[in-house]
Amino acid sequence: MKVLSSYLKSKYVRAGIIVIASVALLPSIGQCQARYTNPQFLLIAPDARGKSLGGGGSVFSIGAISAYYNPALLVTSEEFSGEYNYCGYMPKIADDLFPKNIYLSSNYRDLLYFGMGYSKFSYGEQERMDELGNLLGRFESYESALGFWAAITFDPDNSFGAGIKYIESHLAEVGAGSERGRGDASTVAFDFGILSRNHLPEATWQNEKIFYPDLRRLFGVERDLGFSFGVSIANLGEGLEYIDEDQSYPLPKRLRLGLGYQAIDSEPVGLRLAVDATKILVYMNDPFEREWYEIVWSYGLESTFYYLFSIRFGRMLDRDGHQRFNTIGFGIGPEWFSLDYSRVLDSDIDWNRRGDEYSISIRCNISPKTFKNF
Repeated sequence: MKVLSSYLKSKYVRAGIIVIASVALLPSIGQCQARYTNPQFLLIAPDARGKSLGGGGSVFSIGAISAYYNPALLVTSEEFSGEYNYCGYMPKIADDLFPKNIYLSSNYRDLLYFGMGYSKFSYGEQERMDELGNLLGRFESYESALGFWAAITFDPDNSFGAGIKYIESHLAEVGAGSERGRGDASTVAFDFGILSRNHLPEATWQNEKIFYPDLRRLFGVERDLGFSFGVSIANLGEGLEYIDEDQSYPLPKRLRLGLGYQAIDSEPVGLRLAVDATKILVYMNDPFEREWYEIVWSYGLESTFYYLFSIRFGRMLDRDGHQRFNTIGFGIGPEWFSLDYSRVLDSDIDWNRRGDEYSISIRCNISPKTFKNF
């Protein structure tokens, strides 16, 4: 009992304090009087690895891209971390939607971690017409977000992160018809997150008889054991006001809960399981059953072989948005430099408007010590 009591004090109590501090932010989120939010691209997992895990796997994200899921995950960044992502979005509905993003991060003496990211979702070239149908020119419709985040560690297993984003929506040059207001809008939003790792490490199966120390040394693998969880709140800010305040759209304020389990940690095989629950914090006055129905669930499984090849499966369930589909993906290369690919498997169009969607990511997470063992 002494061992258990000591463990609870040293890990769960500290993690609990962080959770309470984060939840205390909820009253300041505010209530929105509309279900429609914009821009929706802020809710789409930007990277191939996350998409192949059903849009989740947040607690296992590493490096620069982790700021999207939870700013506290920036503590997984080495001295240089970068990721570029490219996506063919909803190819069965449109053939010219190609969102792109780039994320960068670093750290200062393993004490302060910071990152930045830029995402752009282009809707292609549009024609500008007058009220008589005469062509006045062409322009690009797009939405973008530029973010900056920072994270600190309370101890090796618990961290906190926060960030700020500038969000821009440029849908038209001017308003249409009699509403000749602005055709674009911008706003500022904030993100907050906590992360707690390595709980019940004995729950991870490890095979000490099959051990290749050279592999682990060369590839610099640092896996969390047991269970990890994270809580993040993103996109807290004023809505996008295109014409006037009455015609503004609230931001997709997002609460994400992530839970991960490292089931196996061995040289030949590593196995991870993850569950993410995402809730949009807009118009929170419905009965509990309705609010629960609106939660988006992401389930993921990732298996890694000899630290060099990963295969992933996922499932996304969004009952309120009428979306339900399976995902698959793979990664080639060690954790410090890899190429990732994901694809949304085709299924019933009534429940899957994103069938055959694909994503490609190139990511690295390196420091000078990465190459000392070669």
